[in-house]
Amino acid sequence: MLASKYLDDMKILTSADFGVTTSVLLGGKINEGYQKTVSNAYPGKFGSIAVGVFNGGGYHALEYNNYKTFQWRLTVRPLPERLPGFQFS
Repeated sequence: MLASKYLDDMKILTSADFGVTTSVLLGGKINEGYQKTVSNAYPGKFGSIAVGVFNGGGYHALEYNNYKTFQWRLTVRPLPERLPGFQFS
């Protein structure tokens, strides 16, 4: 049986919000060898960008205002050929 999270129950922090996210790769995809041996998540050669819009109601609450939260992430892979695992966001 799954129960709701403690911070949700205490109305301190919601564990999830409803929203939409999209992402794009920078510079095409990194080589397939890296994708097979290390990770195929966000395989942009030079990194990736993700943007999203969310409401703050969480799982169980209605949204109390008309404001939306806009969030974004930029991940850069500066040396894809020499250090493909080196990324920063």
